[in-house]
Amino acid sequence: MPVIYLDESGALNNKPKERYFVIGALVTEDDSHRRKLKNLYGRLFVEHCLPNGFEELHANVLSFPIKQDILKRLNKLGCFHLDYLVADKNHLIPSLFKEKNICYNYLVGRLVKKCILSYHESVTILIDNHSIKTTSLNSLKDYLLIEARTRWRFDWPIQVEMFNSKKCKGVQLVDVVSNAVFAKYNYNAEHLYNLCESNFRHRKKFPFEKFGK
Repeated sequence: MPVIYLDESGALNNKPKERYFVIGALVTEDDSHRRKLKNLYGRLFVEHCLPNGFEELHANVLSFPIKQDILKRLNKLGCFHLDYLVADKNHLIPSLFKEKNICYNYLVGRLVKKCILSYHESVTILIDNHSIKTTSLNSLKDYLLIEARTRWRFDWPIQVEMFNSKKCKGVQLVDVVSNAVFAKYNYNAEHLYNLCESNFRHRKKFPFEKFGK
């Protein structure tokens, strides 16, 4: 069964130097792959978190060399797909951008659609509960189910769960990936992004027609 770990980088605000908002997805397809990720995470935690007093792998507190090591080892493992959506905040519909929770739901929906349509089975989506998020789990879950049933023709069950990222290893790993994507689009810093190149699957720019203009 596919499990999709989601996390974002950036904020849905008007900060001029951070024009682009990123939602990243790390997609696993079976339990053996998730065990490999869990084992890798354990080694990374021991090497990088314990000596520095970090409670989790969180890109905002990690040094460049640590993020580089994480992404090199993660992408060498290669038992997953990486998908992302990057939104150009300059071209989001103002009325949508104003409603942060609704805007977040909408952008997550655009990414999740790309992630799941190649599957013909139930899907689980795990999200950091510190994200910009919906005021309740049900609002996002209901939105995704409505879109899946009425627009995407995806008829299999979709389970959506929110976790404290400290308890969800996949969310911590995709946080580092999302941060690399964020750095590429906002600061033209591509080194960490390029480390993920072999595992990127869907790279969605939104809105496509006006993106970056």
